[in-house]
Amino acid sequence: MPSNNKGILERLLFPSIYEFCHSLHSKGIKVIFHSDGNVSKAMDALICCGIDGFNPLEISAGMDYESFKEKYGNKIVLVGGLDAVEILSFATPEVVISETKRFLEIAGKGGGLISASSSGQLDNSMPFENIMAYFETVWNWLY
Repeated sequence: MPSNNKGILERLLFPSIYEFCHSLHSKGIKVIFHSDGNVSKAMDALICCGIDGFNPLEISAGMDYESFKEKYGNKIVLVGGLDAVEILSFATPEVVISETKRFLEIAGKGGGLISASSSGQLDNSMPFENIMAYFETVWNWLY
């Protein structure tokens, strides 16, 4: 495909990410790429650019643990993914526990997971009980 027919991501973003990743890799530094929303269509290109990890997997935007783990689980580390919108903010603690276990069992299988929320943070929209249910479930899953 002639370069003038390439999209803006292929012409501007991906070459810059490639250079950035390889520059950091030359210094022994790993790269975690952060993006909001469903970036499934760009994931193969991001991996070709050299990212070592991806943050976060946004379930509420249409991404899912199963597909991500199956396709990319042996290529990059997943950083975050427990649904912050529907689960941590609005579900009951029992649902948080159930979904956290599911998240850990699927996304954490075989390694390659840094557990966190899909927003990468905990905030005031999340009831304290849900935050504690999340932390305790992760702790118990590990130990």
